[in-house]
This record gives sequence, structure tokens and C-alpha cells, in this order.
Amino acid sequence: MFFENKIIVWGIVLAVILPLAFITFKIAKKKGYNIIFFLIYSILAPGFSLLHVSHLPDKSDTTKRMFSSKALVFNALAVIIFANSFFLSVQQMVLRLEYSMHGGFGMNETANEVRQVVLMLFLAVSITMARKYIFSLVIYTNVILNSIVELIFGGAYFLYEEEIRYLAYHISLIIAEVMVFAAHVVLIYIVNKFGLKACQSKGKKNIPVFMLPAIFMVINAIICAAGRYYSFPEPGSRIDEILMYCRSDGILFLKYLFLGLFYYEDSKDG
Repeated sequence: MFFENKIIVWGIVLAVILPLAFITFKIAKKKGYNIIFFLIYSILAPGFSLLHVSHLPDKSDTTKRMFSSKALVFNALAVIIFANSFFLSVQQMVLRLEYSMHGGFGMNETANEVRQVVLMLFLAVSITMARKYIFSLVIYTNVILNSIVELIFGGAYFLYEEEIRYLAYHISLIIAEVMVFAAHVVLIYIVNKFGLKACQSKGKKNIPVFMLPAIFMVINAIICAAGRYYSFPEPGSRIDEILMYCRSDGILFLKYLFLGLFYYEDSKDG
């Protein structure tokens, strides 16, 4: 398979990352931003960092509101994690497409993989573009619609008799998807109030609101792990696999933590 040839993969990765890092470095230098920060950033999130620095105002332009250093760092951290999740989703999609070509998956499962990758791409881009709040609202709304679709499909599993033995697993996935739904409802509220309406947060009094998406996502991770744990014939019989999923689900918390902290810090400078 494609990803088994490490030399080809790393050759392509370097051929893409190095030119993008150089361009990002040059733009950051021209606009007066910390070049070391953006050099590291461009290596960790190639392409996304270039889009980010392109949307940042020139520091010599006093007519535009600048990002505070904290807001910029939290935004970059959120972008890095979302971007890397996107790249992992692409890798997973390619592997599943290869598996599907050999009869492993049907068209519905394959189409769902493609849909998730596209959604993750736009989610990462919306965070990269920071104050393009209308775009963020559109993407968060699409995530909510995606959650509704997932809830409908999740409920459909109860119609199949052979799925009853995995009842705990399917219930956990439905509850976890409700957490995703709730997190993005809160994000829409945050963007609408503190972005579009430019309201300033009232210090630490408002910080629980900005932390809610991350809290919902950590609940999502815990519920998914519990569902997988109790869905197997012997609870804990595949603990390594469960721990792997815990890591992938748990990173959701960091994504939305940094995103919430960015919105919080930026609203203080409103």
C-alpha cells in the first residue's frame, strides 16, 4: 500500500513542507511577526500556517485591530491540532478507500469517510482564518447538521437485531454525538456574540462559557471510551484498542480548549 513506502511518503512531505515554510517565513517577516514562531508553526501545520499569516494584519498598519500575543498563540495551537487531525483523517480515508476497493466497505461507508475529511478540512480552515466569523458560523452550522445525520444513522442501528448485542456501544455513540452537537451550538453563540457583535467578555466571569465546548468534548471522549469498553464480550478484553481510541478522542479536548481560549483572549481585546 501507498503509506508502506516510507521513503516516498517522507519525500513528498518534505517537498511540500519546505517551500510552504519558506513562504510563510517571508510573509511573517514582512508583516513584522515573530519569524521563529511562524517557522515552527509552518512545519507543524503546513499550508494552514501560510493561510493564517496571509490573513493577519500588517503590524505597521495602525488602522487595524491587532491580535494579542496570547490570542495569536492559542489560535495557532488550535490550528496545529485541527490541521494534524485533518492530515490523519486523509490518511485514514486513503487506507479505507484501498480497503473498500478490495470489497471491505460499501459505498455508504466510503462516502461517509470522504464527507468527514471535507468537514474536517473546512473546520480547520475556519479556525485558521480567525476573525472571518461568518465563515466560522457556516462551518459550525454544518458540523451541527452532520451531527444530526449521525444521530439519525445511530438510531437506525436499533432496527437491526444483530446490533442489539452492541446496544451499549451504539447508545454511547449517540450520547457522544449529542456532546458534539452541544459544543458547536455553544461555539455559534460565542462567535455570534463576541465575534459578529464584538461584545467584550467580562474577564473570568465569562470564561466558563468559552470552556464549555472543551468540556463537552472531554465528556464525548469519556462516553466513547466507556461504550467501547462495555460493548465487547469481555469488558476490557481489547484494552489496547480502547486506549488508542481514547487518545484520538481525548485530543478533541485540546482542540476545543485552545479554540475557546483564543475566542476568550480575543474578546478581551474587542
